[in-house]
Amino acid sequence: MADTTLKLDQVEDLAFHTLICRGASQQLAASVVRSPRPAARDGGRSHVLMHVPTDADHLRCGKALSAACPSRPHARPLTIQVNAAHPFAHLAIDAGWSQLDATMREQRRDAEEFHTIFKTSDTRSGAPA
Repeated sequence: MADTTLKLDQVEDLAFHTLICRGASQQLAASVVRSPRPAARDGGRSHVLMHVPTDADHLRCGKALSAACPSRPHARPLTIQVNAAHPFAHLAIDAGWSQLDATMREQRRDAEEFHTIFKTSDTRSGAPA
């Protein structure tokens, strides 16, 4: 068997069209094919094209739902919860990742505010101010 060398754009395009042909939405296919690109670039073999046939089969047999839309219920502080709704993890990660920065900023602001209130309200003898 002869080796075939593909450029990263070709790898992404091949994976994208394979998933679309098996019924993936464009949003789902785009999310899934983002992970092979850096893996291929960095020489990783396990996350390049080896997963595409399995992912396509999961779409075909219904193990992964092509029209699934992850939901992001509000969870406890410093927790981001995503219900993947049976797509691949990639789309769910995208849904949670968009909330990560805002959640971290909010928690930092709350922690600083708590520290300021605690520091100024503690008037016990010998307590650090």
